Amino acid sequence: MNHSNVEWVPLFEEEIYLTVPKSFKEANAQTINLIEIEGNLPFIGLRKQYSFRQFTDQFCKSVGYTPFYQVEVEEATTILQLVKNGRGAAFTPETSVNLYEDKIKHLKIENGNFKRTIGLLKHKYLYPTKISQAFIEHCINYFQEYKNL
Repeated sequence: MNHSNVEWVPLFEEEIYLTVPKSFKEANAQTINLIEIEGNLPFIGLRKQYSFRQFTDQFCKSVGYTPFYQVEVEEATTILQLVKNGRGAAFTPETSVNLYEDKIKHLKIENGNFKRTIGLLKHKYLYPTKISQAFIEHCINYFQEYKNL
């Protein structure tokens, strides 16, 4: 958001992965080039009005790839469940990656720097209250600890 009264405070940068069922041939690789995906790999994702979907669609467009969404859902937690059931592939943020999952595989995407930044917005000129300062400090500390895990 660009506004003269608003300040962006970045908290965490995370990579986005392509998650596929282990039954898909793409699961045999460690990384994937989106342009080299054969045919119409069925995708599962959020509906277009969600910011994560808009972000992933914009990235794909920037590298010349258009995902074929077979299923669009309202609830992010539904996506990985459908991938586990072999219904399609999905873009998954690093914070949702479970390395111990036995039915799916998270592939590093080779096409550019597919990362998003999580942050918060705060008013530049309003006097910060103690509770708002504590909240910002809590957020910064939380993501700092998460990075160190």
